Amino acid sequence: WYSSGNVSIFLRDNEEDETIIKEKKPKIFSHRGVSSLAPENTIASMQKAADIKSFGIEFDVRLSYDGIPFLMHDWNLKRTTNVDQVFPEFK
Repeated sequence: WYSSGNVSIFLRDNEEDETIIKEKKPKIFSHRGVSSLAPENTIASMQKAADIKSFGIEFDVRLSYDGIPFLMHDWNLKRTTNVDQVFPEFK
């Protein structure tokens, strides 16, 4: 098994936060970066979140069997990779 967790990074400072609160606008967090514009959980998707001025970024961190942290939402690689083609014996 491996462990997982959730991490949020705030992209806005307190001064901008106060402005948002005064204007009563919702705080927008980019889930897994901006996965509609770039592959999820990548530097590119997180840069897109900064580019569109998201308040923050949320992403999933998991630990591999050998204790190495990596970004991944799913419990397996099937949705986001070609793992079935690379390792057909594990289908």
